[in-house]
Order: sequence, then structure tokens, then C-alpha cells
Amino acid sequence: MLAIGGIGAAQTGAQALYSEFGLGEFVFRTGHFDPAPPELWRLNWPGAMVLNAVIMLLFDNNDASFVLTINLIIWIPLMTLLGYLFMRSTIGKDNVNHCMAGTWIFFIANWVLYYIMPSVLGYLLLLTILGLLAILVLQRRNSFAHRLNLVLLLLVLPAIHLLTAIVTSTVLLALYITRRTTISGLAMTILVTSTLIWTYYITNEFFEWRLPVFMEQIEAAFRLDILWNLGVTERMVGSEAHHTVNQLRVVSSVIFIFIGLAGSMIMLKGKKITINDKFVVTIAIGILVASFIISGSYKWELIQRTYIFMVPAIAYFGVKLLKYKITAIVLTILLIVGIPLHFVTQYGNALVDNVSPAESRGTYFFHEHTTQGFLTGAIVHFPIGTMVHRESYYWVFIEQIRLEDNMLKHPIGAPDYTNHYVYLRPDDQAIYEFLGAGEDEHINDYSKYMLGEVIQHIDSSTNFNLICINPELSLYSGRSTLYDSN
Repeated sequence: MLAIGGIGAAQTGAQALYSEFGLGEFVFRTGHFDPAPPELWRLNWPGAMVLNAVIMLLFDNNDASFVLTINLIIWIPLMTLLGYLFMRSTIGKDNVNHCMAGTWIFFIANWVLYYIMPSVLGYLLLLTILGLLAILVLQRRNSFAHRLNLVLLLLVLPAIHLLTAIVTSTVLLALYITRRTTISGLAMTILVTSTLIWTYYITNEFFEWRLPVFMEQIEAAFRLDILWNLGVTERMVGSEAHHTVNQLRVVSSVIFIFIGLAGSMIMLKGKKITINDKFVVTIAIGILVASFIISGSYKWELIQRTYIFMVPAIAYFGVKLLKYKITAIVLTILLIVGIPLHFVTQYGNALVDNVSPAESRGTYFFHEHTTQGFLTGAIVHFPIGTMVHRESYYWVFIEQIRLEDNMLKHPIGAPDYTNHYVYLRPDDQAIYEFLGAGEDEHINDYSKYMLGEVIQHIDSSTNFNLICINPELSLYSGRSTLYDSN
């Protein structure tokens, strides 16, 4: 799951949160961010994980619940503050009411999780960069401090989130072409250079296998039907409850897109389009250009990510609806409706997203009594095997499992571990039915079938022993052998 959701994808956050925490724990424990182990490839962009490690160091506490709580306490006010600063820099500090209205639109239109993750931290840096550019270009407050802060952010952004660096680069290019300002051109040069340097010297091994995949899928950039099918239609799966959550997210996203478009129409009907309006329009154009560039790599995520990046511009233009009484009333009604929609679409997946105290205790038990091995469960990258010593555990997806000669087997090519742990929960089948095939690439008819087969095998096998059980999970330890995946 990604930290950023969007139209048609009401996925959950717990998997990604604990996974990212585990990467931060690795940095905290080892003092480096070597992405060599295959399970640690996300450390190619270690900025967010280093920040989590700093929190653990400052508080002398690497407990997952504690660190994620600190994340929440920091991130909600910080995200809101940066949204307000962007509105203040573009709308104008003298128009406080409009700035507050824009911030409210920004907050309830957004689906970004409030935790330290690469995509979220990159998004916050993008907001800060756009705010600084507005100060430098629109307000002409060309102070040394503002320029220095901008340069520092541009230098560290490629080490945090590559996609955000690409989006920021195209925005800067668009601003330079339309505004011809020295600061935009210089900023673009710094960011592109730092991105190329980081990519070449740090992440080149990652792109050796990822670039060919990108080139094969780049045709999706010009197929809106494919993007819509992957990003919206195929997300409408699972149980009626999950389907409803997805539909509400589409409705909510459409409402805010309508708000942004309606505001832009009012801007075009005005007597004069201000320099601030042109500035934000240029930002939106830069984001759309980036969407075409990245489409070959992101496919079904493209619509969601484009929407999220466009939210600051949507909020800015949405404020234009306050110009007339009737449109102001419509905006007020839509924002009131948006409050419950925001809540439901953010937290409608509690069945999957929740990590109960019992499950948390079982996870800690597992990590206290094991050191390495294979892991198999219905849902991967949940707390177990990801919170501590993440580099020592290798996930074997349920659909990769074979049952042959009364033995549980996994593919050749996996690490040469001897222990195999199976992680089962009472609601695994319910989660499969809730999410449905298509919402997760590892949920399909075969994986549902294999889950039942694995449970039956474990119950009757002499090769696996029950090592932990509570109302929320059952943990089995045993041996598995290899099978030839060819």
C-alpha cells in the first residue's frame, strides 16, 4: 500500500506504516542505510527512514506504537501549517479568511497519511518549495534566508522521494518557461543535477532492473482508457462495504475536482487574471506534464498521485467560489458534505488497517524469539517480519506456496533460510473477501484457495509447530523445501 491514496483506491495504511517503521529501525540499529538486501530496496531513498531513526534516537525509544504516535502528533499540524503557508503565499497574507478557506479545502480534499514516509515527506517538501517560490517570485522577498532554504530543500529532495523530485522539476521548468525568472531556472538546475547525481551514484542498481519495466509500460501514458481502468474501474472490487468506500472516495475526489474547475472558470471570467493565478496555473501544468512522464512506471497509481499533487491548486482555485454569494453557498455545502466523506474514505478500511493489542503482542513475541526465516501469511508486510530486523525475513506470498509430497514448498532463488513461519489470523478470509481480487496484486482466486490449503496442511502437518496463539493470530514454525519455479 502506498502512503498516498486517491480516486478509486481506498487501500489501507497499516502495512506501509509498519514496513516503513522497520526500515527506520534498521537505520537506527545499524547506523547506515545500505539498500543491498532485497527487502530494503526502499532505502535507496532513505530520507524519511533517517528521520524516523532520529526520532528513535532523540526519545531513546524504538517501539513502533510510540514512534507512529509521535508521527501523528507532528504530522497533522505540520501538514495543515504548510497548506496554510502555501495559501498565504499565493492568495496573500492580507486575505486571511480566504487563506483559511483554502487551507480547509486542502485538508479535507487530501488523502495523504499523516506519518513519516517517503511519499508523505516528499509531499511536505514540495509544499514548502512551492511556498518559498511564491514568496520569491510573487512577493519578491528575495532574501538570502529564503534562497538558502530553497537550495537546501532541492538538494535533499532526491534522497527522499524520486517521484516528488520529478514533479518538482517539471513545475520548476514550467515556471521558468512562463515566468522567465532566474530563481526558477536556477532551482530547476539544482534539483535536476542533484537528482541525476543521486540516481547515478546511489540508486543505479535499482534502475538496472526497473528501467526496462518502465520502458515496456510507457505506452500507458497515451492510453487514458488503460489508466482509468487500472486506476478506478479495477479498484471497484471486494465486498459491498469495501466497494462503498471506494465509491465514496471517487465521489469525494470528483467533488473537489469540480470545486477547483469551477473556481478556475470564475477566474477566467474575471476582468483580470492576476500574476498569482498564472503562477498556480503553471504549477498545475507542470504536475500534469510530470504525470505523463511517470505513467509508464506508476500506471494504476497515476490518477491518484496526480490528484494528490493537484490538491494545493484545487484549494487555491476553490477559494474563487467565495467571490459570489451563490457560489459561496455551494462551496460551503460541499465542504460540509466533504467532512464525513473525508472521514469515511480515510478510515473505512478499519477491518484491514487496525492492528489490535493482541496482534501487536504476538508480533513482539515473534521478534523476541526468532532471528531470520521465511514468512507466509494472507496479508504481507503487516507488523510481523517488518518491525524489527526486516532484512532477516523473506516474504513468500501465499500464491507462491506449493503443497507437494505432504511438504510445504516455496520458489527456488529465495534466501537459503531453514526456518519457515506461517502467520494466520481468524479474519484472513474475511479480509480477502473485503478487499477482493484487483485491490491487491497478491489477492486472487488461487491465493484464496491456497490459504485454505495451507491452513489445512498446517493443522495436520508434523513439520510445523504452533509457537504462539491468541484471539488475533496463530504463529507456526516449521520447515519447507524448494520447488523449481520454472
